[in-house]
Amino acid sequence: PKLPGEPPLGGDILSHDFVEAALMRRAGWSVWLAYDLPGSHEELPPTLLDELKRDRRWCVGNLQHLRLVFTRGIFPAHRALFLNGIMSYGSALLWFVFLALSTVEAIAQSVLEPVYFSEAHSLFPEWPVWDPLWALLLLAGTGVILFLPKLLALLLVTLRGEARLFGGLPKLSASIAAEVLLSTLLAPVRMLFHSRFVFMTLLGRQVGWGGQTRDDRGTTWAEAVRFHGMSSLLALLWGLALALYNPQFLLWISPIILSLVLSVPLSVLTGRRSAGLQARRMGLFLTPDESAPPTHIAAVEKYRDRLTQTRSTDSAHRLNGFARVVLDPEALGLHLALLRGPRRMSPKVAARRDDLLAKALQCGPAGLSARERKEMLYDPERLAALHRQVWALPASGGNPWTRLLAEIGG
Repeated sequence: PKLPGEPPLGGDILSHDFVEAALMRRAGWSVWLAYDLPGSHEELPPTLLDELKRDRRWCVGNLQHLRLVFTRGIFPAHRALFLNGIMSYGSALLWFVFLALSTVEAIAQSVLEPVYFSEAHSLFPEWPVWDPLWALLLLAGTGVILFLPKLLALLLVTLRGEARLFGGLPKLSASIAAEVLLSTLLAPVRMLFHSRFVFMTLLGRQVGWGGQTRDDRGTTWAEAVRFHGMSSLLALLWGLALALYNPQFLLWISPIILSLVLSVPLSVLTGRRSAGLQARRMGLFLTPDESAPPTHIAAVEKYRDRLTQTRSTDSAHRLNGFARVVLDPEALGLHLALLRGPRRMSPKVAARRDDLLAKALQCGPAGLSARERKEMLYDPERLAALHRQVWALPASGGNPWTRLLAEIGG
């Protein structure tokens, strides 16, 4: 069901899987989380920026669960899951506020002169009291929450005799250590973005739900500077202020400041395909699906290798993108099958698409901009019409499509 009110906290529920489970449980069904179900595969976003774009949507979806926590009839375990999802993003804002207030207090203690005698008459001074127990308890609790699950997972995999599927026990241990280091470096970067996401959502800023990036294009330096440059500058100023007023507190908070200062190169390097391939050659971050691929994954790999081998001899495979979809009947058929079918459009849009079809037929793929080619690819009727008209062109007409067909021997 839709939530009452306007988006982002109202309307369609974006993160719906646990909501569906909670409603099924409320209806009397037994619901289990099949964490060990094999045969399901989904890649993570390939770069930090793509992950943060996904988290922007997930943040809105999880914050919507605030309105479901106290819904009548919801099983307590699902209320706990809702709260866990909410705090996975809300905790970032709390962490940011905690760091900000701690920094203000640390600077204030260095700048302001301490008052040992209150305004009331007193024979004895009031000495500043610092209780390290609370700080140590917070540090220990954070360490247990972060590291104990990893150690238990390592123990479980070892006891099951499955360490070989992760590259062996030494490589698995090294992978866990490297993951801890990377997570430590990236956690402050995520904190800033998640804090912003929560704040913007509570202010009523809406967010779309587009498709996720799955290719290995990586993150350019310009993109990294655009998204992380300001936070790096603020972190640098933050560190300089603490170095000037309270160097001791700077030592405590230096891992956070350092990771923010280095966020630009971290974003670029962690998004590079070459870095992932190098880690795989070293046996790091291996998963069972890589060490012992399931039958269907192995079949896909074999089919992809066969396509690569035939690409040099098959003329259709020498085409790329828009041109291949228009000229290759098999590629066109697959593309049309993946589209949702004919769509309704206004007469104005239909007229523009007809003009675009005529332009594509006359000028060929090189005569269209990237935006125009994309618009044609989303129009199944006109894309199929373009395919038919291209193949009906006379061989001696000098049309760009004709020349392209002649080059590939079509």
